[in-house]
Amino acid sequence: MIASLFALFYAQEVKRQPPLLIKTRPGVISFAPLGTGDREAHFHLKASVSGFIEVTIVRADTGTQVAVVASRYYLPRYETERLVWDGREASGGLAPPGTYLVRVHFIEGGQTVIVPYYRLTLRGHA
Repeated sequence: MIASLFALFYAQEVKRQPPLLIKTRPGVISFAPLGTGDREAHFHLKASVSGFIEVTIVRADTGTQVAVVASRYYLPRYETERLVWDGREASGGLAPPGTYLVRVHFIEGGQTVIVPYYRLTLRGHA
């Protein structure tokens, strides 16, 4: 019973916290590293807390990590930071065409968030 009450109060407190990530320039970002037009995916992050983050790209269908965009990157509170993914996997090769998501890990807080307002669509390479 006491644990249930604690869980209820904790859940109410979490609801009052501002979201870690603040929506900026949402949308589907379509790019083709070896094609015409946009060759990189440019996206923006803004957070309600400052601290070091790790930003990774994951496949939308499997959640598999493909690349690390930023490691131990300092994100200042309420400042918009621009990051870029060139469509390459961690191995250096081009990732296959498909839809990818941006995952942000807040190192100090230990929280990981999939950015809900971005979809990166990597088009064919030709």
